[in-house]
Amino acid sequence: QDGVSAFYDFTHHSFDPGGTLIKNSIGTGWRHFFTEQLFADAKVGADFIQPVAGKDMVKPQYSLSLNNIRNATTLYTLTYSRQHADSPYSQFLFDSWQVSLNANKDLSPRINGNLNAFTGQGKYEDFGLKQSLTGVSGALTYALNRIWGLGLRYTYSRNNSNEPTNDYT
Repeated sequence: QDGVSAFYDFTHHSFDPGGTLIKNSIGTGWRHFFTEQLFADAKVGADFIQPVAGKDMVKPQYSLSLNNIRNATTLYTLTYSRQHADSPYSQFLFDSWQVSLNANKDLSPRINGNLNAFTGQGKYEDFGLKQSLTGVSGALTYALNRIWGLGLRYTYSRNNSNEPTNDYT
């Protein structure tokens, strides 16, 4: 059941006032099963970025996940990722890493529950603002049919920054 995959993602953000940020991401993924229950996912790629200001750039992105299929309805995942993240709320790129621990459980044929804990850090390279984020989230999803569903999600997070006015919960 080992496998290889490829991915492509296109992002276009227009800022008013401001300009346009365009990002094309391309890469490959690999899945390897150690046992029937335990497997790893690895992804590596490149982001081709046209920032709002400055020269075009190419930045790496990668992630590694260790996954445990506990039983037919339960999956645990530990993930480390690194990327230059974009946002529809900022013209600047965020050079960041994140570690997350996720538990996903089918509570019934139509109801799914998810718990997630995460932490990470990063820096806006254009002006040196550093931030760290730690938090937890939970979600319940109800499948109305094979296509449509309803979801409820709650996230609590704490942001710390080297700029005190940017700290928040």
